[in-house]
Amino acid sequence: MYKLFVYTRGKFILGFRNSGTRRTRLRPLALAILLVAGGFFPLACSEAGEGAGAAAGPGAGVRVTDIGPGLLSLEINRTYLAGDTHYVLSRRVVPATLMGYDWVRGEVTLNREVFLNGDPATGGRGMAIVGDNLYIAMGVEERQAALVRVDLNTHEIEELERLFPPVRVVWDMAASPDGKLYLATSRQTNARVYEYDTERGELRDLGEFEEEPRQDARSIAATEDKLYVGIGYNAINLWSVDRRTHERESILPPEFREKEHYWLYSLDANEDWVAAGTEGPEGLLAVIDRSDYSNYRIVEYGGSTLHFIDLAGDTVYFGGGSGVWAYDIKGDTVEKVTSMPVNRGLFYRDGVLYGGAGRERIGSYDLSSGELQVVNLLDEGVETGAEPAQSLAAGGGKLYYGGRSLGVRDLESGELETVDAPGEAKSMVVVDGLLYMGMYTSGNLVSYDPATGTIETLAEAPEGQLRPRIVHYDEAHRLLLMGTQADELGGGALTVYNLETGESESWVNPLGERAIATLASGDGVIYVAAQRGGGPVGAWDPKTGEWLWETVPLENDWVMGLAERDGRLYGLGVRGTVVVMDPRTGEVGEKKRLFSWGGRLMADDEGVYGVTDEKFFRIEPATLEPEILVDELNSRWVPNWPALARDEDGAFYVVREANVLKVEVAQ
Repeated sequence: MYKLFVYTRGKFILGFRNSGTRRTRLRPLALAILLVAGGFFPLACSEAGEGAGAAAGPGAGVRVTDIGPGLLSLEINRTYLAGDTHYVLSRRVVPATLMGYDWVRGEVTLNREVFLNGDPATGGRGMAIVGDNLYIAMGVEERQAALVRVDLNTHEIEELERLFPPVRVVWDMAASPDGKLYLATSRQTNARVYEYDTERGELRDLGEFEEEPRQDARSIAATEDKLYVGIGYNAINLWSVDRRTHERESILPPEFREKEHYWLYSLDANEDWVAAGTEGPEGLLAVIDRSDYSNYRIVEYGGSTLHFIDLAGDTVYFGGGSGVWAYDIKGDTVEKVTSMPVNRGLFYRDGVLYGGAGRERIGSYDLSSGELQVVNLLDEGVETGAEPAQSLAAGGGKLYYGGRSLGVRDLESGELETVDAPGEAKSMVVVDGLLYMGMYTSGNLVSYDPATGTIETLAEAPEGQLRPRIVHYDEAHRLLLMGTQADELGGGALTVYNLETGESESWVNPLGERAIATLASGDGVIYVAAQRGGGPVGAWDPKTGEWLWETVPLENDWVMGLAERDGRLYGLGVRGTVVVMDPRTGEVGEKKRLFSWGGRLMADDEGVYGVTDEKFFRIEPATLEPEILVDELNSRWVPNWPALARDEDGAFYVVREANVLKVEVAQ
């Protein structure tokens, strides 16, 4: 179905919505009529993509075409088994979808978008069952989590509590035998743990479990008398908490303390044992005797992260690498039992293992017969949704949209394809028809050839530099530059790849122990901006390797957008202030607060352009005033910063909600 835009009194007042499909073919339409008092003139219209809504009209001389979703997917955030039904919660699409698949009937019995008091839910990770109710910690509004109850008989969904202080993420949830829920939260609330009494409907704050800055309460388990809390991100720990007195002690094996940059990622406990698994360079399993915490075993299985753990008597089942493994505690043996993907949930029930993958699939494996059954929910009638953007690029007749996979749209035919990518593309750029991406969680710089479908790793960031923040092309020297952030180590790195020689080199913390936020180039010089309050901007000569100058343009702020044009270096701070610097000396000139939040900048022959979550704009050089070209973007960049793309013909691309707009600006 197509959408006709009619614009009057500052709003679009007419529109239609189409449903998303896995492959979409879009065709241009004729021009609609823009109605204004005293006259009319043409405005481009387009087919509406899923989720596109009414918004303010574009600025004068601006033609906007909505070309639809950038990526259609069914990403899974978490699964939970309740009786015969496997519940599945979507990831990143808004509103979130809660699904239920009945293994006995072999069909989907629940497929519902979730709204909480009128607000669209945004997915979640923590799930637990008490009685006939499934409890889920779901995201709602910006950086806010809510506790939700789902009646397993009627599937009625009810919001119970919004967590304060505002909790951004509930990483895990556990139910105790007496019907209490325990919620483990992120570093934004200092690894706080909550207790919820399902009988009385009372929420209790059990305090912070953070010992050092930037720690998450990443996993949690509950027994009759104890609560176990797994800590990670900046430093690893495992707490045993008395549920009655709330006294706590660390029971982390000493061997784990020696491991740097590990998380206590997964956790389970029964009457006899505590089993804990790590995320880190190698996956480790600790099995601890609950009657004597000094009696434990460390198990190496040869893979990486242990995603989920389910204790069944004296056997520990865990998901890791390419499947499910079993550790026999008494026999001290570990073996792989199936290749079923389980990075979104693992459950043992009566000799059968059930699991959920990160995308589209759930599965079951019968330990006796060896029968493996994998269900693709898309084949069962569940529809894809428009995934929020993580990166954006255009060139060679293609539009690229980064998410958990890669959306590739042919700009002539409108055909949208999904390409499996080796991670999440956090930033990308098109050079000579090839796409170059900075990948999370590998920290690799990779190329994608749309003609052959070939993906190749070109360069690797230094160890621990897992989150690319910016990929930039310097045409003067034919260099690709990638700035990264070390989530666990802190700091950042600059990785440079030479397109002519195929050689690469990296520098860790070139501007102090700070992540690299953004990059720009001009007149043979590379400009680098670093994160955090008082973040510096520096100029680097790629021929000599020398740093020419360094300055701090914004106090208690940092630059997330850079662009050089006509002998001026423009920076846009995270708090929405634009600043001008002399690219030769770094001298700081004019400053002006434009918006409440920052974004990216881009320069071409006609001007300096920028994008925030809400606005696409052009900066007037003389006054630094922004000319708003497109407003009310409401773009859902999760979990990344807004991006702006431009193709060889001079058309810009921005994101509105989870749809891409093509913006043509009259010069």
